[in-house]
Amino acid sequence: MDLNVAKTGFLDELTKIAADLTPSARADLPKKDFAVSAKSSNTGKPAYPIEDKAHAKAALGLSAMHGDAKDVSEVRKDVAKKYPGLVKEKKAAGVNAAMFKAASASAVHAIKEGGLAGALGKA
Repeated sequence: MDLNVAKTGFLDELTKIAADLTPSARADLPKKDFAVSAKSSNTGKPAYPIEDKAHAKAALGLSAMHGDAKDVSEVRKDVAKKYPGLVKEKKAAGVNAAMFKAASASAVHAIKEGGLAGALGKA
C-alpha cells in the first residue's frame, strides 16, 4: 500500500469530518456526545466529540496521538459503550512481556556462549 495515498486519504477524511462539525454545531452537541467532559479536559471544554461513528473513529485516533493516558482510556470506554465492536481489544500486556523476556534470555545466552559477535550471528 502506498503510504502517501493512505496518509492523504486519512487527512482528507479528517478534513471532511472537521468540515461537517462547525464550531457552532459543536457547541450545540449534548454533553453525552463528548468522550472527555469539560471538567476532565485540560482546556476546560468538552473534548473528542463522538456523536457519530466517523467522529468516534477520529476521537480514537486523535486521543491516541494527542491525549494523555486518561483521555485515551475515557475515549476508548465511551466509544465502546456507544458503538459496541468499534474499539478493538488490545493484546494482553503479559504476552508482550513474555516475548520480550524470552528474547532477552536468548540474547544473554548467545552473548555468554559466543560473545557479542556470536549474538549478532557474525561468529
